[in-house]
Amino acid sequence: MLCWWERTCLKKSVICNDLKNCKDCTRYLQMKLQTEMANIPGEFPIEHRLDETKKDLQSYITLKQLDIQDFVVNGRSLVIESENSGNGKTTWAKKLLLKYMAKKVGRINTGYFLNLPIALAEAREAIQTKEILPYVKIFSTVRLLVIDEVASKKLSDFEEQWLLRMISEREKTPGLATIYTLNSTPNLKELLGKRLYSRIYTKSQKIKFVEGDKRGWSHQ
Repeated sequence: MLCWWERTCLKKSVICNDLKNCKDCTRYLQMKLQTEMANIPGEFPIEHRLDETKKDLQSYITLKQLDIQDFVVNGRSLVIESENSGNGKTTWAKKLLLKYMAKKVGRINTGYFLNLPIALAEAREAIQTKEILPYVKIFSTVRLLVIDEVASKKLSDFEEQWLLRMISEREKTPGLATIYTLNSTPNLKELLGKRLYSRIYTKSQKIKFVEGDKRGWSHQ
């Protein structure tokens, strides 16, 4: 799949054989700009592959069938978790984010991707430099927020309070949804702290992957 709208594009026979020709497609360019503003890493678009593993097939189907617009409108939260690394948690979070943004082309504040370890490091540095991080302001307004790599380590008091404030701000506004990815461990509550564990894990729908590390598979 070369474009988000390849299957329905009226110009498919002319331009959809090469992304270089999409420079004349306003819809494609708007979406590309939105993904850049949303801080989404990696190549686009990301195609759903349901044949990669039988172990997580039902989880993949559940995620693919998720009504993402209803999910956001109702301000829901989702945890995509696994005991293993590299088996598609972040990829699926990005797929869902892109799926929602593709339905809101041309609108601002539709989605944002946040790698939590990087954001926390920047937040600590900002305290020293008294810098205001540009993306902090959007946390309380962006419709769909992906927070990637939650609980990669035990949070400090500062980090716990920073993340707790962000989540609390989002909970004040109806229609803001959040997707978290994390590696599930027996000491997850200890890593997050009781309040964050309740806000992030207890209140969220949970999808668990069981497949091992798929990085470097020959078909990817």
